Amino acid sequence: MKIYISGPITHDPNADENFKKAHLVLSKMYPNADIKNPILIPSPKYSQDDWGKDGLWSYFMHESIKMMMECDTIFLLKGWAASKGATIEHDLAWKLDMTILYEDELDFSEKGKTDNERHS
Repeated sequence: MKIYISGPITHDPNADENFKKAHLVLSKMYPNADIKNPILIPSPKYSQDDWGKDGLWSYFMHESIKMMMECDTIFLLKGWAASKGATIEHDLAWKLDMTILYEDELDFSEKGKTDNERHS
């Protein structure tokens, strides 16, 4: 199983934290899965102008879609429907008949917490 994490990044100040938590939780829920996390895509070596009017967003979407195409499952974080990129990824996953998992439908309450957080 290869799982691609999708969700709001551009306008979400908590994106790094949300994607890291999802990665951790998915690794625990699916220990044999290969988790693909687009938040880890490195910045480009060339200027924003090289990617047209949407600049860096276009670059990251190109790289994200390449990463997603290696997977058979997509995991959508809360808020995905309000994200331009995540809705593109969702629609593509749907059309390609990938398995689609939604954070809203899984119990993340305890799995992503540290021992200190569980006992506080």
